[in-house]
Amino acid sequence: MRTLYRPQVYLDYESALSYLAGAASAETALRWEKALMDTLALLAQHPALGRRRPDLTPDGLHSLSLNEFPKYLLFYRWEEAEDVLEIFGVIHGAMNLPDIFGAGTN
Repeated sequence: MRTLYRPQVYLDYESALSYLAGAASAETALRWEKALMDTLALLAQHPALGRRRPDLTPDGLHSLSLNEFPKYLLFYRWEEAEDVLEIFGVIHGAMNLPDIFGAGTN
């Protein structure tokens, strides 16, 4: 399987690490980073996991919460026929998701 990372993933990653290091601790930020890496590894093995998000765009978008940090959601799409996992971002679930991803057909 090929994994593609949208540029927003890197921005989300830096933003979350910076926020958690300042608001909590460097240790918390490192635990969050490990949770993200573990979730990405899990998706590489089981790309059909997660919740389908017909309420958001693009079509086929899914979300999966990070272990230990369930309020943070990883957004991705798996193109089964092409065996491509596309990672869109990782953000706190309290954010206005339709503003970030656009409203879907729900």
